[in-house]
Amino acid sequence: MTDQRISVVLPVYRNRSCLPELHRRLTDALRPLAPQYELVFVDDAAGDGAVEWLRDCRARDAHVVLVEMPDNAGQHRAVLAGLRHSTGVAVVVMDADLQDPPEAIGRLLHTMDRTGGIVFARRTGRHQSRGRHLTGRLFKRLLRRLSGSRIPAGTGMFLVAPRPVIEAAVAAAGTAPYLPLLLEGTGAAMTAVDVVKSYREDAPSAYTARRRLQLAAHAIGQAIAQRRARKTGSRATDLPARER
Repeated sequence: MTDQRISVVLPVYRNRSCLPELHRRLTDALRPLAPQYELVFVDDAAGDGAVEWLRDCRARDAHVVLVEMPDNAGQHRAVLAGLRHSTGVAVVVMDADLQDPPEAIGRLLHTMDRTGGIVFARRTGRHQSRGRHLTGRLFKRLLRRLSGSRIPAGTGMFLVAPRPVIEAAVAAAGTAPYLPLLLEGTGAAMTAVDVVKSYREDAPSAYTARRRLQLAAHAIGQAIAQRRARKTGSRATDLPARER
């Protein structure tokens, strides 16, 4: 257990059916870890009833923080909004679709305590269809090649980072929202631990093929701009406005 405050930031988009179980499992996972924690849910204007449930949950649980996006902004911008509202010394980012297991948060935090840097969850297990898995691997491989990135292979948006790293990434965001690249740009140490993700037939991804292509295109643009900025000593923030 730690006396330091932990924040968990969760973008919510078409995840209404997952929220009761997610809240229960997060509560069970965090209570033994720290008496001070907050669950920062960011409702990304899905219109599926999630925000009403979250408002009620906030009224019942003082650990819940709710950020309501006025319009659908996309996963990475929703996460950035949540990070700006977070107050924890350690900040966890994870999806709200129950593919990221809350029970793994303790392992990520323990590794961060040892390494002092960013800790990613390296995905193992069947957590998406074969086609999505293959296209995801190709995208990440291309991104690493274009950006020269140090981001550990097989990782995504389930991670933990210390407050100074989060603040540096948010300050550098501008209009370039792809969080892993922003974190990589801080120069912090990066490591990964294996985490088995769950595949849920009843909670399909909110990302359509079109949205995945849009996110990939913007992330690749950000990677190219970030690599160019490293060479020129400038900041890479002037990119298209939406990823979803």
